[in-house]
Amino acid sequence: MALVMCGCTRRYVMTYNNGSHLTVYGKPKFQNGSYIVKDRSGKAYLVPGGRVREISPSSMVPEGKDRFNPSTSK
Repeated sequence: MALVMCGCTRRYVMTYNNGSHLTVYGKPKFQNGSYIVKDRSGKAYLVPGGRVREISPSSMVPEGKDRFNPSTSK
């Protein structure tokens, strides 16, 4: 049953006001003026709401766009 649940997490792309992108896993939650997002490993981050221009499912973002993923960047 656990293996079936692993594939169900949807990816979303957050576009910042400066044009950069962040891929997050699971739907971002908005609380107290900030978005709570999770990376691939499940670590939670706070993103100030004023920095976010758009949030969309990754399936709706054109493939050619560069995406920043904090779980793979060093």
